[in-house]
Amino acid sequence: MFFSMHKYIFKNIRKVLFWGFLIFIFYFFYLFFSVLFGCPSAENKGNLGHGYHKNIFGEIYVYYNWGSDNCDLSRFKLETVDKKTFEVLNHRYTKDRNNVYYFAYLVEPSMSIVMGADAATFEVLNDRYARDKNNCYKFGAPIACEDIEE
Repeated sequence: MFFSMHKYIFKNIRKVLFWGFLIFIFYFFYLFFSVLFGCPSAENKGNLGHGYHKNIFGEIYVYYNWGSDNCDLSRFKLETVDKKTFEVLNHRYTKDRNNVYYFAYLVEPSMSIVMGADAATFEVLNDRYARDKNNCYKFGAPIACEDIEE
């Protein structure tokens, strides 16, 4: 058996080298892209907290389904935020210099601007409630401040 394989390799050396090189290149790119775009961890340099991460290109993603086997299928790219002033307040609320954002992922992930929120004075009270100098908010929607349950 060894002898016949040895003959095949030397007889078809170009094919063997070609396929070996192709497998090597595929494996190299697999490792490179899995490190570049793979699942983030808390130790990563781009970790912004609460599931938000910035990759090496400056793009910000939120990973919203940590229980899945493939986290690349569970990420949402934040397109409209100001990347330089972006700040994570908790897993639902984020802000930049212009707006406050609320992230929801009940059926489909969505990032919406909290209408009327003042980004400079906005603060999160808990997972449901937040406030600024003008209003109080529940799940990103304005409510009367008297309706806040502590």
